[in-house]
Amino acid sequence: MKLETYCKYVLNSYPEEISKEQLCKICHISKRKGLALLTNGLIPCRDMKTATHRFKIKTVDVIEYLRDREVNPEKYRITWVTSAVQDATPKLPKTSLAVLPDFYADLMKSQPSLLDVKYISEFTGYCPSAVARWCRIKVLKSFVVDKKNLVPKEWFIEFLCGPYYGKITHKSANHIFHLKTFLKCYKDYLPSMNNIE
Repeated sequence: MKLETYCKYVLNSYPEEISKEQLCKICHISKRKGLALLTNGLIPCRDMKTATHRFKIKTVDVIEYLRDREVNPEKYRITWVTSAVQDATPKLPKTSLAVLPDFYADLMKSQPSLLDVKYISEFTGYCPSAVARWCRIKVLKSFVVDKKNLVPKEWFIEFLCGPYYGKITHKSANHIFHLKTFLKCYKDYLPSMNNIE
């Protein structure tokens, strides 16, 4: 079945909003990949924060994903973090949080005061659609100029140091690298870092 024919079939066969399970069935993907696509903002959704039927996904957004995946498959390739790598992700002690903004400020000191989605995507290692979603749901504060999201540097640093960014489950390579670099650079200045419980 050709893609456009299949898309019409999906639109006629499913309600306006579907579940994660229906998403996986439509897209022929595993539940694990479906969860990663949703939590990383690659497919827009509403997170209901419930134990069951957690995600509400617009069927038209699934159609958009199918069409874009056909043209840009690399965009949706998920690099899985193994349990060993996930366990190796450094956990920042609370005492370090006070100087974390200074660390990120140093990394971005050569950047302009306003940052765009492209730069934020390259810095964090997360795709542009994920960054756009952060802006849309207002976990990353921004404003729009000529239909483009712009983020003041201080707002971006605030986001990087905040709970939402820190609690991302499938962290990008850049995210992990920044955390490890931070601990390596600042542990001599923060003796309490040597006493992580």
